[in-house]
Amino acid sequence: MIPAIILSGDTYPIRREIRAMGGAWSGDLHAHVVPADKRDQVLALVGTRKISVSDDEVPDDIFVPLTGEALRAYRQDRADRKAARLRERAGKKAVLADQLFDREHRIADMIPLGQPILVGHHSQRRHERDIERIQRLSTQACEAFRESKHLAEVADRLEAGVSIKGDAEKRHEAHRQKIRETVKVGDIVEAGCYGPKEVIKINRKTLQVTGAFGPITIDMSLVGRF
Repeated sequence: MIPAIILSGDTYPIRREIRAMGGAWSGDLHAHVVPADKRDQVLALVGTRKISVSDDEVPDDIFVPLTGEALRAYRQDRADRKAARLRERAGKKAVLADQLFDREHRIADMIPLGQPILVGHHSQRRHERDIERIQRLSTQACEAFRESKHLAEVADRLEAGVSIKGDAEKRHEAHRQKIRETVKVGDIVEAGCYGPKEVIKINRKTLQVTGAFGPITIDMSLVGRF
């Protein structure tokens, strides 16, 4: 354990400045942590903000940047917690949409099917108000439903898995390996924006394909099979 300064409260607006002085966010403490020798800088940064500054001891590795699977686990934990909050909001929006649709239907059920507005009749203004309310409730219900669906879709993406540095290259290399295993000289491939082209040479990471003005070299990760 090492001594450190704990900053709790509304630290989000100054998170970049905290990181610049070597600080880090602690999920366990739900606070930012800064090395103990940065006290003067911390106090100057905090100023009159509503942030609590205290001293404590923290694990030795808290200021070591996360990498690899440790970073993935940290990001996924944050993503899962955010997804849970979004699903809660999505549920509330879905309930609201149902309530609005129900109110709309109750008003519509009081109007006989196909009944026109009787101009000059004592029911004219009430009929017009009911139509306005139906339209307003329908718009609000549809908006709540769309927002509920959007929030749920965002939560799905968050829970599907986060990415870290190197993931994209791993996917590209896996695709290159498939191309190396299945493509041979003379085959026709989908060469990205160039369209269907014949393979004339296979390199370690690239293919040479026929082009209107000579051979074109294209990364295997961009190549598709017919």
